Amino acid sequence: MVVKKRHIVAALAATVALATTACGGSDSSRAAAADGQSRLVKVMMTPAVAYRLPVMVAEEKGFFDELNIQIEDIPQPNNMTGAQGIASTKSDAGQLSVATAVQAIQAGQDLKMFCGLVMEVQSSLMANVDSDYPSTTGGASWQEVMKSAQGKRVGVQAPVGSGFQLLTAAAFEEAGVTDITWVNMGAGNASNGAALDSGSVDFAIASPPATQFLEDSGKQEALEYLPDGPSTFKDYYGSAWAAPTSWVESNADTAKDFCAGVQKGIDYVQDPANADDVKQILMQDTKIPENIAQSVLETVYKPYSTALPADRFRATLEGYVDAGIAKASPPVTYESLVTDLSAPSGQ
Repeated sequence: MVVKKRHIVAALAATVALATTACGGSDSSRAAAADGQSRLVKVMMTPAVAYRLPVMVAEEKGFFDELNIQIEDIPQPNNMTGAQGIASTKSDAGQLSVATAVQAIQAGQDLKMFCGLVMEVQSSLMANVDSDYPSTTGGASWQEVMKSAQGKRVGVQAPVGSGFQLLTAAAFEEAGVTDITWVNMGAGNASNGAALDSGSVDFAIASPPATQFLEDSGKQEALEYLPDGPSTFKDYYGSAWAAPTSWVESNADTAKDFCAGVQKGIDYVQDPANADDVKQILMQDTKIPENIAQSVLETVYKPYSTALPADRFRATLEGYVDAGIAKASPPVTYESLVTDLSAPSGQ
């Protein structure tokens, strides 16, 4: 799908989910936990991407088993936003960017973010090595790099009009770039390279491990790591686990234990003593070679945590309104978006 955008402003229908604390969870959720019954969580995730690793580790190392949690891995459809995918696949939870969650809520979908994962949006602007575009490693400013995309085709691994695509468009607009043709490249580590190789896009927005996959090919290079540049990537929260509000309210204890398992997975990934073991799990799940897996482990997982910091979320939500990604009214606030069931590190 290709759409021409000169000034991208999200046209979002309005309804806002009211905040719900869901402190105790449902009777059935508490009873299952107390009786040691295994509780199934249907988790929607994009295949072969880096953010899956803490979940895969928690499964492999028995952290979910210790909490009586069983995971069913649901592939995210590549022609839908994450929020649409949760509804379509009838998943209990999925990983959503704040932009996608806000867009869905203001369009009428009832969602809650209940467990954090990535504190920043980990994306890079990629191009073919023979393109002669400026890069920050070559001494260009981030604004100069992004201005080179004026009038060009930029590929994203998300539907055009989705929260992530609108977030990316807002980042380019910070550099004064408004004339871009947006292309949905589809999911998968190879889709970025295929789109760049074929010339169907001039630039691609890649996230780990696709970033490392492209660089290892020798045919593509990262022009800029976006969290080092525009405020929409640098200053704002990345993505968290989200679920239908009804599921969070009815299964608060299950959701909390799922989040605790994810944090145990993060702690294990971030411990250098486990590097070799974690690398093998990453390679098995993503099918990437060892050298790329090593690069991913060295560069990707530092900003991972299940914490849901209110200050960063509030800055993100305010920034999205200023950038036109979200409507000012009715507002989506931290309190209406988040039911915090996160687990502190080490617990």
